[in-house]
Amino acid sequence: MNCRFLCQKPVPNIAETTEYLSENFYGLTGKTLTEDMVCFQQAATSFLLYYKIKNMHMPWKNRQLNQEGDPDLIVHEVKLQKYLDRMYDVVQGRHKKYRSFTEDGIFKELDKVILCQLNLKVNEDTQKLLDEVKNLDTALHQGNLHILTNIPLVDILINIDWFTAHFEDRNKVLRVVKELFNHCTTMKKLLLKHGDLILSVLMSKYDKQCHLYQNKAYQRSQGQKSELTHSNRSFDALENRDEFLAVIIGQLIRLYAKSKSLSQCLQKFPILERIVKLMTHEQYIVQSDAQKTFDTILKGPRIYENVDRPDCFIEWIEHNAADSQTHFRLNKMFLEMRQSNIYAFKRLSMKLQYEILSIGLKDSMIALSRERHAGSTSARNDQSVKNESYKNA
Repeated sequence: MNCRFLCQKPVPNIAETTEYLSENFYGLTGKTLTEDMVCFQQAATSFLLYYKIKNMHMPWKNRQLNQEGDPDLIVHEVKLQKYLDRMYDVVQGRHKKYRSFTEDGIFKELDKVILCQLNLKVNEDTQKLLDEVKNLDTALHQGNLHILTNIPLVDILINIDWFTAHFEDRNKVLRVVKELFNHCTTMKKLLLKHGDLILSVLMSKYDKQCHLYQNKAYQRSQGQKSELTHSNRSFDALENRDEFLAVIIGQLIRLYAKSKSLSQCLQKFPILERIVKLMTHEQYIVQSDAQKTFDTILKGPRIYENVDRPDCFIEWIEHNAADSQTHFRLNKMFLEMRQSNIYAFKRLSMKLQYEILSIGLKDSMIALSRERHAGSTSARNDQSVKNESYKNA
């Protein structure tokens, strides 16, 4: 019996050295929790690197995978599937291997691996490329850039649309990222450190579509050749099957709108104007998610929770620096929204402007948010009292 498995103890602080992230733990039995997370990150980044090298974002590559298959891709798919499933269970406290760990104990260990990445810098080639690009947002929107930073969690987050072997992969990656955000302070620090790059990439993908592919070579290796020949038409359908990324990307962007400190990354009018534009998108799924994001940024629960702590975004509005002309540009943005031909969009803009701008910013925003929260609570209480009175009558 393997001694490593019998001694599942927290490992000492590994944040001092980034070499830990590149160590090879594959094949070891009884891996520690931090080693499992390193394996997940390595499997994911290896898949992403292969994805970029082989131009798997291109339609012709999608067709090739569906029709001919790519045997070299199989090893990356298998590793990713194994460790993604494992991390998905770990962050939900469902993995039997770590049942002796408390929730705090699990995320305390995972936090060490994230802390390693705070000391990493964007690799030289990517940084040089970013420095040479005059307008990053324009280049990203045109689809000319496909970025890998060599920082595992950042790469996983900004390229979440590349996990297209199975539709559930992206949802699992999203769940892992959100759980790390909710439980690990260091995850917020990592998002803050690389906030400009992360938001630029995510905003460029907000209204994009994602194509599902299935590697025919992988299906053959699983002994399903007869089933494949029987269902060629289903593969043709899969080749053209799309999914809008708004539901995934929107949740990642809203992580920045849920934190008082991270909200400073949203102090950019190009971001706000881009979201406003997406609120009039022809696809309802995109416009509704953009509205939710805009609403969370400007009057989300972070504003009235922990009021003693400063909210970076609200202070930016209140400060109204002369060089940024915050109030003028916000009013101009709302004016353009009100002049829209779409009634629902016009109505939303008037409602938002009344609630946010016309009543005096921070103090009033906090009061309004509290009233809305208290109002819904009191309404429920009143209804319950009425129901109880009716029962006693």
